[in-house]
Amino acid sequence: MQRVERVNPNISPIMDDIDRLYAVLSEEQENTLVYPQFDSSLQGIVDLFNRWTRSEWQISGVAENYPSVDSIENNNLILAFSGGKDSIASAIKWKNAGYNVYLYHMRHINPSFADEWKCAKRSAELLDMPIFFDDIKFSGHHMYMEHPMKNMIIANGALSYGIREGITTNIAFGNYTSSMLIDNPFDRCAGDCMDMWDSYNAVIQRVLPRFRIWANLENMGETLGLLADRTDLLNSSLSCLCRHSLRDYRRSWVKSKFGIDLFQNRCGSCYKCCVEYIYLADKNKVPFNEAYYKYCLGQLYKVAQSEGVFVVSLYHVWDLFTFYPVTESKIYEQITKARLMIRSIKWVK
Repeated sequence: MQRVERVNPNISPIMDDIDRLYAVLSEEQENTLVYPQFDSSLQGIVDLFNRWTRSEWQISGVAENYPSVDSIENNNLILAFSGGKDSIASAIKWKNAGYNVYLYHMRHINPSFADEWKCAKRSAELLDMPIFFDDIKFSGHHMYMEHPMKNMIIANGALSYGIREGITTNIAFGNYTSSMLIDNPFDRCAGDCMDMWDSYNAVIQRVLPRFRIWANLENMGETLGLLADRTDLLNSSLSCLCRHSLRDYRRSWVKSKFGIDLFQNRCGSCYKCCVEYIYLADKNKVPFNEAYYKYCLGQLYKVAQSEGVFVVSLYHVWDLFTFYPVTESKIYEQITKARLMIRSIKWVK
C-alpha cells in the first residue's frame, strides 16, 4: 500500500479522504471489500476502479457534513505543470485566452523522472510565468505502472495552494478533452482521462459546488501545432516515457545509429518521442532522416503489439498514434507498400 505524505496540508478534510482512498486502491484487492470510513461521494471513483479491474469494492459510509470552501472566481488560473509538452501548450493557450496563469509543480510525484522539476523551471522561465514548487512524499508501493489517482493527488495540492494563497479556485491540467477511459490502458493513462476527472469533480463539489477541472487541449496534434515553431520550449520540455536513468543511453544510441540530433530530454525510442519526430519532420520543422523516420514507425508498431492490438496494416498503426492524414507523410508511397512482419516492418522499394 502506498501512502501520501504532504509537506503542505490539504485545505479540506474531503481531500484527505481522496489521499486515503489513493492508498487503499494502490493494492490489488480480491473479492468484495467494504470501506465504511470514506465519504459516500468517493463511490464514483471506486466505481471506475470496479469497472476496469473487475472488482466489487463498495463504500458503506454516508455523506459527511464537511465545511464548505469559498470559491475564488477571477481571471486567474492555476495550471498543474509537469514541464512536458502538453502542460506547456496548455499554458500558452490559457494565456492567449486572457487568463493570468500560475504554474503549479508537485515534486517527487514521478520518481522515474528525477529531473522533471528542472524542466518545469526552465520552461516556466521561457513562458515568463510564475511557478510554485510543492513537495510530496510517498511510503510504500502501488501495483500500477502509473496510479490512476495520481493526478487527483496533484489536483488536491493545486487547489489547496490556490485557496491558501488567495489566488483562485480555477484549476487546469494539460489533458486532452478527447481522452476517455475506454480508449486508454487503465494502469497507465486513466489519470489523464475525462471520466476520472468527472469522478473527482463530484467529490470536490461537496465542499465547492461550482468546481471542476479545466482542460483546453483536444489531442497531441494541437499540442505540437502550438509548439512547432517554439524550438526553445520543445528543447526545455520533458516529453519522454523513458526513465531518467536510461534516457541518455537511449539518446546516444539513436545518435550513433542514425546520426540525428534530438531535442534535450528525449530518448528517441518511446512512442512520445517517435510521434513527435514524425510530425515535426512531416511539417518541415526538423531535418528529415528517412532511416530514423522508419525506425519510429517500427517502434509504434511494437507499442501497438505490446498493448494487445491486432494490427492489420501500417495504415492502422498510423491511425492509432497520429492525428493527421497518412497522405501527408513524407514516405506515404513506401507506407502503402510496406508489409508487417511479426516484430518488424518490411519496407518494399
